[in-house]
Amino acid sequence: MSTHASEATQPVRKKSKTGLIIVLVLAVIALNVVAGKYLGLNHGIEINIFPRPVEGFGGGVLTETNISMFVASALIVVSALIIRIFFIPKFKAVPGKVQNVLELIVGTLENYASSISGVKDAIVPAYGLTVGAVIVFSGFAELLGFRAPTTDFLMNAALALIALIVINIVGIRKFGFPGRVKSFFKPVPMVGPILIVTHLLIPVSLTFRLFGNILGGMIVLELLYAVTPLVVPGILNSFFVLFHAGMQTFVFITLMFTYVNEAAEEPHD
Repeated sequence: MSTHASEATQPVRKKSKTGLIIVLVLAVIALNVVAGKYLGLNHGIEINIFPRPVEGFGGGVLTETNISMFVASALIVVSALIIRIFFIPKFKAVPGKVQNVLELIVGTLENYASSISGVKDAIVPAYGLTVGAVIVFSGFAELLGFRAPTTDFLMNAALALIALIVINIVGIRKFGFPGRVKSFFKPVPMVGPILIVTHLLIPVSLTFRLFGNILGGMIVLELLYAVTPLVVPGILNSFFVLFHAGMQTFVFITLMFTYVNEAAEEPHD
């Protein structure tokens, strides 16, 4: 008897949840219509591909993404200091919750780096963690009202150029500088110019991919904010910080690890 009663209540619960979701969506829509039509909370669409200079600050030399990068850097430094001062000295043989989380992040990244790149070089996962910190904390800076530093083409170009340096450091450590240079001219010397140009285009590819994806997310939020000035943009902005930034980090470091694998691979004779 009780089994039949519980089975009968399940469809009712599903219908009530569906009805609650529909009511919430309609309430948000109505709230935004009222805010835009009667309260004058319309948000004009203003999309700048390149960051604007900050007037009256730094003589116009600094841009809005320079300021936001200072904020993101400060957040990274403070977070690193908190971990180093308050948590790392308390590490034990039997790890606690925070130690488990930190070891999981570092261990997972090291294993992923070695599985994709094929090398166990500390500089590879270290730079991957750095890129992840920059992209994620750039998102947090955006939550504080700043333009995300990663929507600046030059910022992404800097990350990509450092990635190219890391790739070649790994190759030089494995084969030596002469061996690294010779690897571009194997299996036959005539492919050398093609491989060199392809190699030099790595930062171009990484830059445009990261720049386009992060900027695209910002444009989507601007368009959404213009249509729904209340509630929705705040929720989705948090979503982009947690998901979009993490996804772009994953894509960037995966490509970098793949290029490291090519640099560390034995050239075919």
